[in-house]
Formats: sequence, C-alpha cells, structure tokens
Amino acid sequence: MLSAILLAFVVTVFSFLMNRVRSENNNMDRMEDLLLLQSGLQEAARMCDSVLIVDDQICFYRAGETGANAEFADSLIILHLHEACDTFELSAENVRFTYLGKTPLISSIEYDIDFRSFSVPCSMVKEYDGAVMVNAKISIR
Repeated sequence: MLSAILLAFVVTVFSFLMNRVRSENNNMDRMEDLLLLQSGLQEAARMCDSVLIVDDQICFYRAGETGANAEFADSLIILHLHEACDTFELSAENVRFTYLGKTPLISSIEYDIDFRSFSVPCSMVKEYDGAVMVNAKISIR
C-alpha cells in the first residue's frame, strides 16, 4: 500500500515537471522567434531608404524597389526579406507608428508581444539622413 502511494506521488510529480519543461520550451521558442524577427526587421530597415505602410503592410523600400515587408496578421507575423519569407508564430498587440513630419514616411514602429507572465515591448527608429538604424531594442518588463 505504501509503495502504491509513493509510486502515485512520484508519477504525479514527474508529470508536473514534464508539463513545466514543455511550457518553458514553448516560451523559449517564442522568444527565439522574437529575436529573429527583431534582427530581420533591423536588417530590412538598415538596408532601406524609406519605410511606408502599403496595403496594411510595413514596406521597406530601397532604390525604387520593395526590399522587404512585414505583415502583422491575427496570430502571426510574416516578414518577407528579399526572396526569403519567415513566419513567426507571434501575435503583436498595440502596433503604433510615428510618421516623419507630415510625410508618409514612418520614423518609428512600436508593438508589444505578450507571453504568459510578461510583455516584450519592441521598437525601431529609422533615421532618414542615410539608411542607418539609430535605435532598436528588446526589453522585458
């Protein structure tokens, strides 16, 4: 009887720990997606001459062509970087844009990605005196 109780306790603890490991692995996968997305957006902004919103997509233009575009869909974010396309299983909330004066050019993009117990605010600022990304950060609050 004592062995059965002890075995049931061990199985319950093992099951709990395995569920916890799976949950943490999922969170780490999502964080990796977020870091890859951020680096892709930085690369697109670094190489482009202008950033505009066209057909609900953020488009990064260089020398008259679309070098990249990003689409914030319902449950995922899609980034087209030249011929490559990456799909990130991340949903962005509160996407905000700041325009450069009275032009259609975007000078900053901000959005939040929520995880189970924390939110990751992301922001990018584009400087138009060249094609230089002057600020990009990922922070955890």
